[in-house]
Amino acid sequence: MLMFAVYPRPVFKTLVKYYKFVLHLSPRKAPATSTSLSCPPWPVTTDPPNDAEVRKELQLLKRYKSPGLDDLPPALFKDGVDFLAKELTVLFAKVWEQESVPTSWNESIVVPIFKKGSRCSCNNYRGISLLPIASKLLASVILRRLFKTRERLTREEQAGFRSGRGCIDHIFTLHQMLEHRHTYRRPTIVVFLDIRAVFDPLDRTVLWDCLLKKGVPEKFINILKALYTNTSGRVRAYNQLSPLFHSSSGVRQGCPISIFYFNFAIDDILETALMNVSNGGVDMLPGERLLDLEYADDIVLLCDNAQGMQSALNQLAISVRRYGMCFAPSKCKVLLQDWQDSNPVLTLDGEQIEVVEKFVYLGSYISAGGGVSDEIGARIMKARAAYANLGHLWRIRDVSLAVKGRIYNASVRAVLLYACETWPLRVEDVRRLSMFVVSEGLLTYSGNTILVMQRFGIVCSGAETIIQLVSPS
Repeated sequence: MLMFAVYPRPVFKTLVKYYKFVLHLSPRKAPATSTSLSCPPWPVTTDPPNDAEVRKELQLLKRYKSPGLDDLPPALFKDGVDFLAKELTVLFAKVWEQESVPTSWNESIVVPIFKKGSRCSCNNYRGISLLPIASKLLASVILRRLFKTRERLTREEQAGFRSGRGCIDHIFTLHQMLEHRHTYRRPTIVVFLDIRAVFDPLDRTVLWDCLLKKGVPEKFINILKALYTNTSGRVRAYNQLSPLFHSSSGVRQGCPISIFYFNFAIDDILETALMNVSNGGVDMLPGERLLDLEYADDIVLLCDNAQGMQSALNQLAISVRRYGMCFAPSKCKVLLQDWQDSNPVLTLDGEQIEVVEKFVYLGSYISAGGGVSDEIGARIMKARAAYANLGHLWRIRDVSLAVKGRIYNASVRAVLLYACETWPLRVEDVRRLSMFVVSEGLLTYSGNTILVMQRFGIVCSGAETIIQLVSPS
């Protein structure tokens, strides 16, 4: 759909047209309901927000976040916490009683943020919604009340937007699973799935139904519905602001509680789809099989046979459509390990999924066998690029070694060693990493390296040694 332009004005018009389309998809006439059973209401208080809750959220505001259409910055709320806490508590109590919100809270500014790929494609921009701070405060209060119960009920396979969980957990799980199964030459199929424009087409009607079935108190659902009733937005780009347009689908990226909605939807999609899949997954422990991993919308399916994998894909394609979403088959990939027969033909929405030798999952290369040679090569290239971008800094003699060391650790070493705790290293891998650290480290400190060596009376072996010498204990 459209997506190509050269000059600022046509690009702006194209962006406006794009967001008008993706944020105003027609709702389903009769939304399919989840097959999961209804749950009892959650044990959380449904009383109006009190002064302590409002005051806490005001204190946690980040001062320099962007305001919404009302142009009231977070700093104003943060500095006026003593007065505004009381006023907002009264306002939120009124919202709680009437289950409606001020009209301005439903209006937002959509700011396109470039992700990656072609800058001419609107699909490569993430639409972040700038909302009134008051509405975000109310959403934060609701999220804090529901968070602990939701955390307890979230599927163990989901690591996105969760306390104490992160990308490293799933990268480690995949590495360990592939390495262990490769040791015993057990066939494994890994499918990496991508949902197209995941936040924008989400069907709100199905979402409210899901929240009710999962046991979220109806009072919270009614207030959340009010925040998403008659929503509208303006696109801001190239110092231009579009006219107001109506939006009827999706959850607003930028609203604190959008991650709560999203995890609910993904969990329900996976539960509904995979409960009907037989002979799927791979053996992890005696009597336990692992079929899927999720980090937000990054879904991985695991199986040891093609029939089980195709069944899971078919069920997922049906389940995801209930929420108005769909997969992007061209971005989905298949990784095969120790597969003796001819490559299986796996399809999604009628399109064949491409088979690859390696795949970037959560920023880390996943290769057959669980090895990390490809990942270390990619890390070295990215670290070298990060190092080169700071070349002007390394040549400045007036910058102390201690400062250079801290910058090196933060900007280069952090890139080089991303997810290193998940690596099953070989001697050759360690040698490659050491060569990078030594060569780039000596260049980094070229002007002062000799002075350091003379001062401490030792031979420096690279950046790591120099950083240890000049950093305060």
